Amino acid sequence: MFLLVLFVVVTARSQEVPASLGDVARQNRAEKPVEPKPVLTDEKESAPAESTEKSACGPPIPLMQLVYESALLGQKTPPEEEVAKELLDWLNQHPELEKMDPEQLAKGTEPRTERQVQGDQDLANKIAQSLADEMVEFKKSHTDEEVQDRVAKLMSATMPQRQADVLASAVRDEKQRRAAAAGKPLAENDRLNEAVNLYAICENKRLIVSEGEVDRMSKEALKAKLNEAGFKVGEETVIGK
Repeated sequence: MFLLVLFVVVTARSQEVPASLGDVARQNRAEKPVEPKPVLTDEKESAPAESTEKSACGPPIPLMQLVYESALLGQKTPPEEEVAKELLDWLNQHPELEKMDPEQLAKGTEPRTERQVQGDQDLANKIAQSLADEMVEFKKSHTDEEVQDRVAKLMSATMPQRQADVLASAVRDEKQRRAAAAGKPLAENDRLNEAVNLYAICENKRLIVSEGEVDRMSKEALKAKLNEAGFKVGEETVIGK
């Protein structure tokens, strides 16, 4: 059940927003279904490690970025057990978050660390690679005119941004969880819900600042990958805002 809560973190951004990257990618698959491809990650580059960065939340969890990417593009998400383990490990590494008031955590500023910047770049590259792979498949069964029309839609699409709403929801859920658990032993599933809420606060607070940058980097990376794959994306192409 916790994954339904977790999906609020990642899927709310892809709802009620026309012409998003996810819309275009899902339309590709609707017209020509293909088996979902696993997205490979370089664990050595992105795995969490000990750091002296002064960040209450730490850098993004690589697996959670994969969850976000998969939900955005309508792909299969990682198993719940793996996601749960990563979130609990993250909470164990940041026990001070459990003592912080959720509203204060949401209002606090996070330093823009090198690892967070690299996490954004990794996410942008993964999104661009997935969309480029989609276009390669799309090209196999469509006319040149249809391909160019789809390329234009991809390059002008925008990533939905509703982090403020999701952040407020996560703060509310954590305050309600703490009120209900007051004076009681912390059950295993309750600790998982705590991890979900606190990570949602941390990540959406960060994304409010950085997602515009992720959108820009993903479009630049997509443009380069499409050109490399032989698609016509001229230098004059305007990347969606």
